Amino acid sequence: MRYATGGTVLACRMALDSGLAINLAGGYHHAASDRGEGFCAYADIPIAAAALHAEGRVERVLVVDLDAHQGNGIAATIRPWPWASILDVYEDDLYPNPKEPEDYPIPIAWDITGPEYLETVDVALANALDAVRPDLVIYNAGSDPYFEDPLTNLGLSRNDLADRDLMVATHVRERGIPLAMVLSGGYARESWRIHTDGIEAILARFDRAAVGEPTSR
Repeated sequence: MRYATGGTVLACRMALDSGLAINLAGGYHHAASDRGEGFCAYADIPIAAAALHAEGRVERVLVVDLDAHQGNGIAATIRPWPWASILDVYEDDLYPNPKEPEDYPIPIAWDITGPEYLETVDVALANALDAVRPDLVIYNAGSDPYFEDPLTNLGLSRNDLADRDLMVATHVRERGIPLAMVLSGGYARESWRIHTDGIEAILARFDRAAVGEPTSR
């Protein structure tokens, strides 16, 4: 998890340099500054945001958390930071309870359909981006809204989740905002395929050199 946390910091640095970068780990959104929780030992997203803010590379950061569980550790950690905000779309009935106060909380019902979910994310993300106008977006792309995930109740398909990831990348990059993506939770056998689908969709839309992938010389 220490290496993965370093990967999140690196992804954020690369996103600022090239526009978009992906850490194939990280997203430990239940960990806070003073504790680990829920399979999460280190608060990698707040650590990365704080490091870049302290260096003067970003003035405003927006975390977009689309894991099925609320990112309570992120919310608790960044609450004192006026320069950091979180948009969190999560299944309302799941752990953790109670929920942490957040800037843009979007609790959803377990029986939401794929189209309804995508529309909810679409509208909420556009509104948050326009309100915050961040210098960096850190996207926590949990795969656990998948319908076969054993720890959640949402019914999204692989296609729904690939569309979601591409939607986030498109909204952010069309505004010229750097995007760092981390992969977060997912407990179904298909979780790796879900992440692969999302990353491939992003690579098909955007130049591979712009997502932190080495190029041949």
